[in-house]
Amino acid sequence: MFVGHYSASIVAKAVSPKTPLWLLLVAAQLVDIFWTSFVLLGIEKVRLDFSLLSNPLDLYFMPFTHSLAATFFWAVIAYVLVRLIPRLNLTVKQSFIIAAVVASHWLLDLIVHRHDLLVFDDIKVGLGLWNYPIIALIVEVMLVAASVIFLCTKSSFSYLYKRRVIVFALVLVILQISSMFRAIPNTVSLLVMTSFSIYIGIAIVGYFMDRKVKF
Repeated sequence: MFVGHYSASIVAKAVSPKTPLWLLLVAAQLVDIFWTSFVLLGIEKVRLDFSLLSNPLDLYFMPFTHSLAATFFWAVIAYVLVRLIPRLNLTVKQSFIIAAVVASHWLLDLIVHRHDLLVFDDIKVGLGLWNYPIIALIVEVMLVAASVIFLCTKSSFSYLYKRRVIVFALVLVILQISSMFRAIPNTVSLLVMTSFSIYIGIAIVGYFMDRKVKF
């Protein structure tokens, strides 16, 4: 899953308007941010198999980021980190919300991943919607659309901010659609570095979306 993960960030923003959007966007992809780093360091393994539909990633070894236990570990780490950074000035509730967004990553991945998400021992799960590219695309777009509709029903947000979120969502949808047609990097290192850059870029956009807006 790609942009569907950001639906959790948008829902969290609707529930907790004062929580920085950029932080929620990082939380949504925190697991994948570490995954890209671990792949580059050789800690986790992935190979490209272009015979696979929709997504060529053969994610055969990623127990430290995409196992169920690891998901809760990263959620706890996120909670502790945001509590330890005074400048963020987050409440306990906001910190829990960020941790919940981090934890949502595994559940959303479960929808599209093939059997590569570790539960325990050697048991791996995944509903495999990546094998049905059009259905996978529709699901991701629907997740983003539903989250935007949810946020836009909240009167605490100004018309300007709602418009920003709608435009942001449209950009996410365009990114998702374009990912189906653009050339895929032919090396794992280039692929994960590109993914990392996209995650950080989206978080930066979220930072500017919150600027000059009162919640």
